[in-house]
Amino acid sequence: MHHRATAAMAALVGTAVGFVGVVVPVVGPVGVNASPAATLHASQVSGPAPVGTGWSATVSAPANLVGVRWHGDRSARFAIEARAGDGTWRAVTETGFEADHRPDPGTAEARHAITDPASEPVWVGDARAVRVRLTHGQARDVTVERVQSPRVSSAANVAGAATVAMPGIVSRVEWGADESLRLNNCPEPPDISTNVTIAVVHHTGGNNNYRPQDTPAIVRGLYAYATQTLKYCDTHYNFFVDRYGQIFEGRYGSVWDPVRAAHTTGMNTGTVGVALIGNFQTSGVPAAAVDALERLLAWKLNLHGVDPTRTVDYTTISGTDRWPAGSTHTLPYIVGHRDPGNTDCPGDNLYALLGSIRLNVAVRILTGGADNVVPHVARAGDPKVAVASRFGVVYPAGGAPEFRASGIWPGWSIARDVELTPAGDGGYTLDGVGGLHPFGVAPPLSGPYWPGFDIARDLVLRAQGGGWVLDGWGGIHPFGGAPSLGSGPYFVGVDVARKLVQFQDGWYVLDAFGALHPVGGAPTVSTPYWLGWSIARDVRANPGGSGGYILDGFGAVWPVGGAPSLGVTPYFGRDTARGFAVLPGGRGYTVRDDGLLVAFGGAPTLSQGRNTWRNAEPITTPWVIADVAAVP
Repeated sequence: MHHRATAAMAALVGTAVGFVGVVVPVVGPVGVNASPAATLHASQVSGPAPVGTGWSATVSAPANLVGVRWHGDRSARFAIEARAGDGTWRAVTETGFEADHRPDPGTAEARHAITDPASEPVWVGDARAVRVRLTHGQARDVTVERVQSPRVSSAANVAGAATVAMPGIVSRVEWGADESLRLNNCPEPPDISTNVTIAVVHHTGGNNNYRPQDTPAIVRGLYAYATQTLKYCDTHYNFFVDRYGQIFEGRYGSVWDPVRAAHTTGMNTGTVGVALIGNFQTSGVPAAAVDALERLLAWKLNLHGVDPTRTVDYTTISGTDRWPAGSTHTLPYIVGHRDPGNTDCPGDNLYALLGSIRLNVAVRILTGGADNVVPHVARAGDPKVAVASRFGVVYPAGGAPEFRASGIWPGWSIARDVELTPAGDGGYTLDGVGGLHPFGVAPPLSGPYWPGFDIARDLVLRAQGGGWVLDGWGGIHPFGGAPSLGSGPYFVGVDVARKLVQFQDGWYVLDAFGALHPVGGAPTVSTPYWLGWSIARDVRANPGGSGGYILDGFGAVWPVGGAPSLGVTPYFGRDTARGFAVLPGGRGYTVRDDGLLVAFGGAPTLSQGRNTWRNAEPITTPWVIADVAAVP
């Protein structure tokens, strides 16, 4: 399902702002995020009269990354030179407009992007001045775009293992992404493909002479150029890998979801774009970079269920500059940018390695091992807890019995919610198309069902039987004899509804930005609200009285509707919280995306169905968490 903003989004924002207080969670510096933001400066160096081959211009101002924008001839090429602090000039590279390195035609992002030609960005290091020289064609109204992206004092972490376990990935928070840059261009959620079927390997070009601590600044510079100069929704790529083996999250949401980026025109849908930072046309590819690329692709492709033993029939919707629109091509599951496009990317030396990279990635996927779920022994007196992965596996914890899920989808992250029966001896998982899958002693149930349409978001069970399913547009669907709850919010075509909850004074729908929308005449409730930032993760009723609690992705818990504070709750400092359970007495558990349950309010530490989530044996499919349910 592709997410698109509509007029309903404006209605949603207007409605929410009318009754919620705007509160932003305090997020302290994490890792490299303490560094200043990248800044962009534009210097027009020629006028409306065309300039030809041999023309040059100098901008005597500092820069770390440089691009060129102009009017006219799209085939124009520019040599970039940089002046160091000692006054010496050095040639960096030649750059120009790349027609096959843009958003797919016809997409919302393509409509945002500039139409005049602009070059690929070039990292120049710590230049005191830059010079551009026209080496081919003509140009007019030439503008030099300089990005200053300050470095940080420490390098990002290099982590991972030689398996399909998730490698260490430097998050956008850690490399210092200014999220306002993407939201200013595209306030709607990221564009999501149905799945990932192919990886496209790139290089960024430019300078290979950078240190490991320079890479976050390079990534911030590339992001700033893409959003401010090119007016893209985000950076070109889903991931970056540097020459030292550091892996960086690129486009927002790319770690877990099949986010459509702008790395290969006509082949952005259903693919993941990974760029190695540097120019590998004539330079060799460091072994650390190759190893990191293989670890990343083994994990990411396996996450989306790619079979490395088979080729892929890929149909380009809008066409590439080599393939016509609607044409189908049989491809290996990892390709280089030059396969669909007329480009030297990812460089001769990296392209020559793709055969061995495919083989090594396949070996990692096929020999990675199985999910290490140890037998669970229920502990009498502990709360009964169930943690569900987005692939359908249900992990028991505490006093819950051993569960066997009836719906498991390796490689397909389609599970959306988990709920326990009042006795805690069984329950249901909800999949994205509305299917209800019993586990434990729970009987079968039939609810709403939307084949092929990933829109179901939350399940609420009724003590007398049946219940309700919330869809992403805000629709509330009773089943099994449950009554209608009355009218609630409805965001036509906008997937922002996340949770359905019953407080003492009525029912509410939580949207992705933190607003609680009354259902069936319930009174309005003031809540935290993060406009354009889909950080709201869960909402639970206060078991001891009025109101309830909202969980954000960083782990902060916000009392609303008159509920008392829960006191000290876990705070992770980054978007890793996925759900929580609130039990009587202010006790409960927050679950992270890796499955770790963190107790608060005096709740006992629980034995889990998997000994140590972070340090478990290598897994074939990473069982990222969907939600948690608990009963006393």
